[in-house]
Amino acid sequence: MNISSDRNDKWNKWALLRKSHGRVIPVAILGIGLALLTFGVVRGEAAVVFTKAIRICLECIGIG
Repeated sequence: MNISSDRNDKWNKWALLRKSHGRVIPVAILGIGLALLTFGVVRGEAAVVFTKAIRICLECIGIG
């Protein structure tokens, strides 16, 4: 075996892994994100963020 053959073998293994498990990581990240979003909503963080956003907007236009 020569060096270029070793490189091709490595890339072929990577391509096979990518094809077989290519969607696992994005789906896992999406699931974790949704879980954390749900956790924040349950804790009431959405209301806190919304209240702060309203204050910032009112300060920007000079009302608050």
